[in-house]
Amino acid sequence: MGLMDVSNSFGYHAIASVIGGQEKHSLLENIFQNTTTLDKVKATGLFVLSQVTTSQLFSSEIKWGSAVLGSVLALGVIAGEKWYSQQRICRSAGLIISKDEFEGVNSSSAVRCDAFPTEHGADSELWRERLIRAAKYNIVFSGNHCGGMAFIRMLNLIEQRMKEIPKLKVVIISSPLFITNQEQIQRLSDEYPAQFSFICSPDIIHISPGVKFSTNHTKGLVIDYGTHFMLGDSGVMDKFVGTGLREFPKHKFLEQRLLKGSEIESEVQREEAVKRTEANTYSKTGRFFGSLIGDFRSMDFVFKSNGKNKAGKYVYAQMLLLCRRWEAYNDATGGNATSDATIGIESIVKQLYRERNAIRQIDPTHLREFDESAQKCQNVAFRLFASGPEQTHSVFGKELIKCINAAKKEIIINHMYLHLPADVMQALIEAVHRGVKIIIITGGRTKDCPKTNHIFGPRNKYNYAYLIKSLPDNLKSKVEVYEFDQSNVGLHKKVIKIDDTVIGGSSNLGYKSLESTSDHELNFIVKSKKFAKETRRICEIDIKHSRRVSNPTVVSIYEYVHSALHRLFAWNIG
Repeated sequence: MGLMDVSNSFGYHAIASVIGGQEKHSLLENIFQNTTTLDKVKATGLFVLSQVTTSQLFSSEIKWGSAVLGSVLALGVIAGEKWYSQQRICRSAGLIISKDEFEGVNSSSAVRCDAFPTEHGADSELWRERLIRAAKYNIVFSGNHCGGMAFIRMLNLIEQRMKEIPKLKVVIISSPLFITNQEQIQRLSDEYPAQFSFICSPDIIHISPGVKFSTNHTKGLVIDYGTHFMLGDSGVMDKFVGTGLREFPKHKFLEQRLLKGSEIESEVQREEAVKRTEANTYSKTGRFFGSLIGDFRSMDFVFKSNGKNKAGKYVYAQMLLLCRRWEAYNDATGGNATSDATIGIESIVKQLYRERNAIRQIDPTHLREFDESAQKCQNVAFRLFASGPEQTHSVFGKELIKCINAAKKEIIINHMYLHLPADVMQALIEAVHRGVKIIIITGGRTKDCPKTNHIFGPRNKYNYAYLIKSLPDNLKSKVEVYEFDQSNVGLHKKVIKIDDTVIGGSSNLGYKSLESTSDHELNFIVKSKKFAKETRRICEIDIKHSRRVSNPTVVSIYEYVHSALHRLFAWNIG
């Protein structure tokens, strides 16, 4: 007889001895035969508790003590039941397939493709629209946060493309936090049930392995089985799709790209409308966070697969896996609303996932603007890294350290967060001792900075101060620190350049991304001299619009305390 059997038997006889009577014994036996173990434990506790607190045999002190203890135990059992229920859901959703998910992911072997970095969020939006217009077979998109007029515009374009190509299938996954157009999403799901699928990915508590506050943090777009794709840090929100530079607003960028006058005029009108209406369109939580974050200076990367389409195939497969996991999680928790039109139909995600490796004859997808781009870097060496709460450690984090250890001349860290894990910090210190120059561009508590900078800025400062103070005096000048300084614009970039290598994607330099792997992330490592040169050129623009920190080792008591508090909540905020 096992421990659970002993417990069940004890519970049965304990209750039976208290309530007595053959009829009650039969009723109790029926209950114990047709309930879960946890229900039996709860029933035992409640019966015993009720008898102790109502019996004349016990003093009032014992009754009160029993009531308090019983309440605590009952709450503990209920919490435990929810724990194990959530654990089962997370396991089933996270382990749809084996750990060796796909060839080419988290690998030391590179594949070849063409690529270039975007200038900023407005440039990223332009390229997203170009990829959507070029798509002929499928579109898979994860934006982490989507909402406002930028997302409405994207969905309008997608609907136009679905009308033009009835066989086109579209899957979008996003957090619901900033979604403002639920009715539009529902309409697309109802009118195009065989073409359009929206998967909600809210913040959740993920159990197994460990307990993690988990977010779908990926930002990516892939079309036509991976012929073209984008990876980076920007979402599809009005705050992400500008230039991030006050002296160079979006309509000037569009004029520079020689777009039609009507498009530029409509864009100016859209920017004005956003300022008037966005505060009233987000949810209460969205409005709160929207008031804190300001606008963003972002950066993405556009890729075209070469040869057998391997680079894009890997991205396509991982994006589908992400959607499958969240769809499975939502199915288990009731988070997927099923319309009458989709009952009994295999979901679009399951269909694309099942057919992901099928051999097919397709017409090649051409994107003239990409092929003719002067910034295009050909035949770059590309590696893809996927991580999430299902994993126990970050392969991407280990590869980042390998790249730092291989650095010979220069490391540029252009990141919103500078919350460096100890092993990354040590690798940077050792790199400086080898003669490597380090340039840090990050967010700080500058004049007129977004309110969120006051939350994570002190910890950024603590970390770059620690890095410099760990160096001997003759090497401290090898580290330069810049804090992005544009009125109410936050630096949102997640880019590192190490000699001829560029490391980018969705991961922050922080606990959730690199240590606990709490969040779903999609990152890349590219080796190419021209690609690294193009990335550095854009980093130089960021430096131009930043202030150099003149005393980077001076940290106030407030900043020390704030940094310590921030570390305590790293499980939640990174």
